[in-house]
Amino acid sequence: MSPKALGTTIGKIRETLYSDFHKYGVAQSGEDEYFLATGGMSLSEDSFKTEESKYIPPPPRRRCNFTTIIAVISSILAVTLLFAVGALFYQKHPSINYTPAITDNMDVGGWPLVEAGGNVIVDCGSTPSEAKDKGCVWDLMSFSWTHPACYNKNESDTFLAEYGPWKWYENVNNKPGAEVLDEEGLPYMSMVWTQEHYHIAHCTYILKLLHIAGMSGHLVTDEGIGMFHTDHCVKVFLDPERVAFEKVTTRVQLLFGKCVTIRDVN
Repeated sequence: MSPKALGTTIGKIRETLYSDFHKYGVAQSGEDEYFLATGGMSLSEDSFKTEESKYIPPPPRRRCNFTTIIAVISSILAVTLLFAVGALFYQKHPSINYTPAITDNMDVGGWPLVEAGGNVIVDCGSTPSEAKDKGCVWDLMSFSWTHPACYNKNESDTFLAEYGPWKWYENVNNKPGAEVLDEEGLPYMSMVWTQEHYHIAHCTYILKLLHIAGMSGHLVTDEGIGMFHTDHCVKVFLDPERVAFEKVTTRVQLLFGKCVTIRDVN
């Protein structure tokens, strides 16, 4: 091949290679274009300069939108503040979940008055011998035979130790008779007389039993479950002409207690 023909052939090869290189250099991919423009091999100094002058830098990264961030943070703070105010309002004004006792007649502003004691769990019969057979014990503070299920021995012993003893008298024609010297006979006497001080102690004893039963739900003797007994004790406490404690004023009847639940409703 002659030198002229060889030069012509080399020139065609250069044009072909340059054409292919140029097509790839202007491709859509910014990364490929960048690589070919800076790291690719050029067949000539002119072609290198041409590609270098046509370099397109990669697209810039997207910057954070600070307006959006501020809006999100403001929304979170607003919701937090709303919940805080709601919690504070709830603490100052708590809801009341209360179901009143069943009653048909209740004046505005009054509390329902419900007579309980109908739910008898165990009783002591009607005679001392029957009470013993049922396992009942004698409680001087209530002057009754009482089943252990509703007998508060601790309270009874405390009242006897702190406020007793008292004098007792036989009942003669509904009047005080001879003094009873032996207290062991009291559980078998149907009616006796005693001092005013026992009357006061008995009332407070029964009211305390009701208070304990009301808080604990424990069974209680039916002696003081009726409102009439509490009303009677209130009058005794507040009587402005109340007599001296040592005076014999109180007629006491032998009782046979029943253990009842403190509430019959709700």
